[in-house]
Amino acid sequence: MTSISQMDHRLSRSIAARASVFVVSSWVLLSAAGARAQSPTLVKDIYPDASATEAASASFWIAGVSGGRAFLWGRRDSWEVGLWVTDGTPTGTRQILGGPLRGGAGADVNGTFFFGGITPEGGSLWKSDGTAAGTVLLKPFPSPNNSYYTMVLTKVGDRLFFIVDDNANPTELWTSDGTAAGTALVKQVAATGACLYSTIPVDVDGTLFFSCASGSGDAVWKSDGTDAGTVPIAVFDSISSLVSWDGDLYLSASDAAHGTELWKSDGTPGGTIPVKDVVPGPSSSNPSSFVPFGGALYFTAGPDGSIWKSDGTDGGTVLVHSLPRAYGLVPCG
Repeated sequence: MTSISQMDHRLSRSIAARASVFVVSSWVLLSAAGARAQSPTLVKDIYPDASATEAASASFWIAGVSGGRAFLWGRRDSWEVGLWVTDGTPTGTRQILGGPLRGGAGADVNGTFFFGGITPEGGSLWKSDGTAAGTVLLKPFPSPNNSYYTMVLTKVGDRLFFIVDDNANPTELWTSDGTAAGTALVKQVAATGACLYSTIPVDVDGTLFFSCASGSGDAVWKSDGTDAGTVPIAVFDSISSLVSWDGDLYLSASDAAHGTELWKSDGTPGGTIPVKDVVPGPSSSNPSSFVPFGGALYFTAGPDGSIWKSDGTDGGTVLVHSLPRAYGLVPCG
């Protein structure tokens, strides 16, 4: 049986790896084997000797999954103590990189886990095979504004693409094949202060799409991995979500005529069009929580957060069920 389920906003920090679900509870890692497990079991207390003061601020969160393992950032004080990995067993749960190092979400590229780190000196790109010896620095990005540093990573084909922005230097798109020599600048996207990423980049059949927010609006960009092939294709008042489905880019975007509604793009200016004006005119339905499922794109929209689905056409974008508020959608089965 397959279905779309509403995800309550209180359910957070859980992710599937192999046949287990890992759940973060303070600094204790829990695991539930199987999709319909009744209760989680303790995997490991990663800070068993934490003092009462440390325990008040200690935490960890899942950065991503690669090679059947979950990668997690752990924090014992104001700076993260480093990167951990787990296969769902106590012996397979260990720290592989020490701090001080802050980090965010990473990306899996064919079994190698890539992630960005922040130190007092700036940002850095790393890769890991799940071992301490195989967790290595690929490239540092020194910056005077490390507290504002962002690095957003996405797999496209067999390569990693990532956006580097420190709120001081021009926003840049980079790519990496997993080697220092193969980690290279694709394009300087915007001048200093003119671009802040506003969505997670996505892969649409081998083409990278991302958005760039500035004072004059939010632009949708596409890239084939070259300087000349990295170009803006449309500008909106704002963009809040991007998703790949059925060979096109779908997005939640706003303009003066439609408000914030569902749009799609084939990667050309002329092929970037509204799918449906759910709330006609300049008012907004604010579509979000996009989930491709069962031959349709599901999302929430409207003032009550009702569930809708779309086949990419105006007539095929229809209300599925009205709910008081759907905080998120997840596929099941």
